[in-house]
Amino acid sequence: MGQLVYLPTGVAGPDPDAFLSDVLTGWRRARGVRNLAHTTVRAYQTDVKLFLDCQWTAGTAHGRT
Repeated sequence: MGQLVYLPTGVAGPDPDAFLSDVLTGWRRARGVRNLAHTTVRAYQTDVKLFLDCQWTAGTAHGRT
């Protein structure tokens, strides 16, 4: 874990859960460098995970169903 690998189009990508974990880990470290409080970083991560759990589409983002 901890390294993102970019693959050419058409090649099977990494496990989505592992990829998300790596992205959030890097994001959390970047926020730590900015000296944000741990509670702030955790709150942001919770918001990201809640957003990802939603079944959003371009239509719902613009108020259309």
